[in-house]
Amino acid sequence: MTDIGIQRPWQFCVNQKVGPSPTAGVWPPQYLTPSTGKNTILHVKNTLKGAGSWTDLEGAATTSTGNWTVVSSCDGAGGAGSFGNNDGVDRWADATDIVAGAAANPRSWIVLAQPGISPNYELCIEFNSAGTYDVATIVVSRNQRFGAIGGGVDGAANARPTALDEVVLVSSAAYGGVAYFSTQRVHVMKSADGAATRVLFTRGGFTGGLWMLEAPTAVDESWEYPAIGAVIALSAVNITSSTVVGTNLYNTANFKGLSKYPGGAAFAAQLSNPASQTDFSFEASYVPNEIGGNPMFYPASLLVASSTTTIGYRGTYGTLVDCYFPPDSAPDGMTYPQDGSRQWVQVGRLVMPWNKSANIWY
Repeated sequence: MTDIGIQRPWQFCVNQKVGPSPTAGVWPPQYLTPSTGKNTILHVKNTLKGAGSWTDLEGAATTSTGNWTVVSSCDGAGGAGSFGNNDGVDRWADATDIVAGAAANPRSWIVLAQPGISPNYELCIEFNSAGTYDVATIVVSRNQRFGAIGGGVDGAANARPTALDEVVLVSSAAYGGVAYFSTQRVHVMKSADGAATRVLFTRGGFTGGLWMLEAPTAVDESWEYPAIGAVIALSAVNITSSTVVGTNLYNTANFKGLSKYPGGAAFAAQLSNPASQTDFSFEASYVPNEIGGNPMFYPASLLVASSTTTIGYRGTYGTLVDCYFPPDSAPDGMTYPQDGSRQWVQVGRLVMPWNKSANIWY
């Protein structure tokens, strides 16, 4: 499949370097404080709200639109005033407002809204593991909202709000950042209308984490409030390969269709021969198509899952927009086409639009 155009009006805030905060009188600071993880998730939150330097598909400076907005938050301080439900207050002013706590201890959480995906779509991030900032719980509500306003339970100083239709993407698990030691790059790609958001965490030349929160296309009419959600990530500081591999994409524990149909089953990306359930083998080299001269990309479909590891071929319920599979042998971080224009970038086992800048995966 070649000669493809980019469908969504993407905006980019990429190659953002995030590392540990210095500590006065302490060297090296990154070995003694988990500030890399705090700074990373704070940076992601601020970027989702539209902070930072943004460009369009041509690499020209632009104003971020379709931004996420804060609905509710908690700064982990504990007690009255440390949290609020549906008050629109962002209590994550800096990294000190991100506190991890387990059991009944106070912890930080935040809820952000993105009506570009569906009218009441919301994302909740919670740090509910004691003292750990390379793992988090990330949950989405596709339309019913978090807290009592949507029929769920309001958040408190020591617990995130819940939603009746919530889907847990990861539970006290890696989200892509690291707590200690390392610097890394954060890349946020968001469509100008808010219909899609992708967050990449890269270090050591590889993709250590990928978030995909977006509306697919060509969806089955029975899919109410269609959306997909994925958090595919490693927390290891030093990585030697991408975590965005076929096995992780082809696993409903990582890649979820945010729908109650059928029976709450998740969805997974797959292509080529869906009936085989395991076929991620494509063209062996990344030479261009001899007919059009463009890269050989293959569309990513959403298939009903029969388990977290076996994607039974029971029908295709949508297609990812501006997201393709490249040839097998292409390396993580490679850009396409081969004329240096950098219109697409390889993210592990996927290819996504890029803003023509020199991408930094270190």
